[in-house]
Amino acid sequence: MLTKKFKTANFFRGIFFIPYIMSMTIVGFIWKFIFTSGFAKLYEVTGWEAWNLSWLGDTKLVFFSVAFVGVWQSLGFYIVLYIAGLQAVPQDVLEAATVDGANGRQKFFKVTLPLLGPSFTTCIFMSLTNGLKVFDIILALTKGGPGTATNSVTMQIYKEAFTNNHYGTGSAQSIVYFLFVLIVTQLVLKGFNKKEVDL
Repeated sequence: MLTKKFKTANFFRGIFFIPYIMSMTIVGFIWKFIFTSGFAKLYEVTGWEAWNLSWLGDTKLVFFSVAFVGVWQSLGFYIVLYIAGLQAVPQDVLEAATVDGANGRQKFFKVTLPLLGPSFTTCIFMSLTNGLKVFDIILALTKGGPGTATNSVTMQIYKEAFTNNHYGTGSAQSIVYFLFVLIVTQLVLKGFNKKEVDL
């Protein structure tokens, strides 16, 4: 829908992109307020039990809460990448598929989707690296809690170095983790590059 040409297209694209330009720490504090005070107020107004759940205090829910905020914040960036990919699909190829008798569904799955390979590669690479290095949103929302329910590797390295004052151990862990992230991302990148379709 956002690739269609209509008067408010840029406005709606901007709405999706606004969360991405905000600091992740600020986004975390905003959503921490929403999960606590905001949902409590909604529960008072509506009486719906879903608003009364402990989204940041329940070990079964907190992971999904943190993941939701991360997806909400970064969604606009990936939308921009996919819009660019969709607009780069050659119209003559789509017209040729129409002439060959392909319907809308077939054009999407047989032509458009394969040509979105570079966009898929970029988005998966970026989301993987962002997921592996996630830190600020966890620090703002839960600080790794409750217990260790949202404790990430980066949060653990931070605690080891700056909470426990084991700077040497924290530095060693960060170097090992850097090498791990480097290997994983390179393998993923090569795997997806092989599957891309060239015109």
